[in-house]
Amino acid sequence: MDQGAMPGKYPCMQEVDGLLRAEKDVVQVWSFQGEMGQDQLDLALLRANEACDRAGDAKQVRKRLISVLVECLENILRHGMDSGPSTAVLVRSGKAFRLVVGNEVQATTAAMLDQRVRILNQMDEHDLREQYLKLLNDPARTEQGGAGLGLFTIARKTSTPVKAHATSIDGQRAQFCMELTVGLA
Repeated sequence: MDQGAMPGKYPCMQEVDGLLRAEKDVVQVWSFQGEMGQDQLDLALLRANEACDRAGDAKQVRKRLISVLVECLENILRHGMDSGPSTAVLVRSGKAFRLVVGNEVQATTAAMLDQRVRILNQMDEHDLREQYLKLLNDPARTEQGGAGLGLFTIARKTSTPVKAHATSIDGQRAQFCMELTVGLA
């Protein structure tokens, strides 16, 4: 977990800035900063669908994008700290949709998420699928989740390794950020 930098009001702003400057043909589809709620999740899904419609994207692209968006934003809704702000930005370039999401979580949660993402990034497609199926059949899994299925879904649906990091706020809290890519092919 990064210790040196003091985060700004909203998490992941450096990643968002880099995302918007990464390529010439980047179009912002949707963005949000503040307290995440179901209305923002619904709006993000609407904007993503509209962007896919305008571009004539294949049904598979739309399904992957919506799946990743739902997992990321529901994780913010379920696991974010009530007192902390959230950031989410979805952009489209000529090659892919890119998403940056971040929110405030307990420091221990941030460290655990960072470690899980690193492990997932080392798995190939076959290993991800196998582990995902094992988790689906795990009797310890509940309807509220907790088994890590969302991270597996994200890792399986994205086209590049997930970039993740946590920045400590005060030893008890951290800002956790992920950057993801959903390819258009």
